[in-house]
Amino acid sequence: MWPFCPSCVVDTRVITVERHYDAVENTHYAVHGCRCGLSFSTPSRQPSQRWREVCEAGREERRGDPLDWRYDQFFSHPPAGTWLLDLGCGDGTFVRLAAARYMAVGVDNDARVARTRGFDGHGIVNADIHEYLLGIGDDYFDVVTLFDVLEHAEDPALLLERVKRVLRVGGHVAITLPNADRSPAAEPSVLA
Repeated sequence: MWPFCPSCVVDTRVITVERHYDAVENTHYAVHGCRCGLSFSTPSRQPSQRWREVCEAGREERRGDPLDWRYDQFFSHPPAGTWLLDLGCGDGTFVRLAAARYMAVGVDNDARVARTRGFDGHGIVNADIHEYLLGIGDDYFDVVTLFDVLEHAEDPALLLERVKRVLRVGGHVAITLPNADRSPAAEPSVLA
């Protein structure tokens, strides 16, 4: 079955742009482009613990200022509010920085990484993002961030519906996605 674009929900406008082999996961995946401008991969799934370890090891060699461009952009115009939820918080860097301004909570399906980076885990929840969102009441958070997370969602529209439900009226969502023009050599996979 040909993939449907998660944005415009049609398949007649989708083309395959790249095919990859993920040596860490021993799986194949494809990057598709739609005429609406969206790029997405199939299959779409959460990274495994092994994949995260390999990426983190490579990132250690390149690590510089923890205030990467996404965080710098966010904090240059921080949205008003008290409660912030960082979905897919990874090593907890953003949650730690946001805690100076917000009551910050981070959720990741492998929050152990935050502890290995020297963060005590306060405000970090080790849980599936969907399960966590289902357990939170409506209109709870003022700000929700998804930094390079949405592209891993099996159903991005469902994830955004759940985010909308937990977001207070007038709240803000900050989303970043990988650049489709990135160099494939920067990823832990090789072109097939």
